[in-house]
Amino acid sequence: MKSRRLWIELAEAIDELILAELNRRFRLPTPCVSQRWQGRYLKRPGHAVLIADPAPGMRIVNGLGGNGMTLSLGIAERMWRQWKDPVLLSGLPDPSAAEPTHNPTNALVNG
Repeated sequence: MKSRRLWIELAEAIDELILAELNRRFRLPTPCVSQRWQGRYLKRPGHAVLIADPAPGMRIVNGLGGNGMTLSLGIAERMWRQWKDPVLLSGLPDPSAAEPTHNPTNALVNG
C-alpha cells in the first residue's frame, strides 16, 4: 500500500510540473487536475489487437494495452482498408486511385 501511495504522489508531482509549464507558456487561468483515473488494460500475449466481426457491418477492434492514443489511428486506417462492406464503402473514393502524395523523406533519400 505504501508503494501505491508513492506512485500517486509521483503522478501528482508530474501533473503539477506539467500544469506549471502550461501556465508559464500560455498564461491559463489556474489549471488543475479535477479527476484522475487508473485503468486496467486488456492485453493479449502474442497479439497486438483483438479483431472480431460479430455481425454484418460491425467490427470490434480492442486490446491495444494502453497504447490507444498512439496506435488507434494507424490501426483504424488499416481496418478501414481491409473492411470490404459494400454498403459502408459505397460512394467513397477508391483509395488506390488517389494520386501519390509528396514524401519529403523519399525526396531527400532519392536525391
